[in-house]
Amino acid sequence: MGNETILKFGAPKLLEGSGAAIANDAVVGASEIYDVAEDGGCYPDARFAVRFQYGYAPQEGSLLSLYAQPLDVLGGDSQVPESSRPTAFIGSFVVDNVTSTQYAEMIARDVPWKARYFLHNSHSWQSVLAGWGLEVTPFTLAPAE
Repeated sequence: MGNETILKFGAPKLLEGSGAAIANDAVVGASEIYDVAEDGGCYPDARFAVRFQYGYAPQEGSLLSLYAQPLDVLGGDSQVPESSRPTAFIGSFVVDNVTSTQYAEMIARDVPWKARYFLHNSHSWQSVLAGWGLEVTPFTLAPAE
């Protein structure tokens, strides 16, 4: 098989099952913390999946961005993300201009070792309805057996 690699997945973790509404240009945190060692089997990469809905059609192509607040950094926690300062930007989900439930995913490499995650509703001009969900699935590349 030579130098072939495969993906190895860890167990998914629900970070938020029913999040609070997110106003335009606001940041709201998920209720659960993700720890790469405890939750992710020390796999450095992650797939983030989100479920969200708007009550009124948002701006096409606006972003629902994922930020992290790294925790336990030299004995303290980093700053909580704000709309004008993301702390640790992970990536963005692109928004469609519909009011039906939207589902999206992103792949993130080398996520913070321990963090709380936040969604930033950026320039959609509408609010994300309460009830959104966020899940993380750890993974890594490994030699094929």
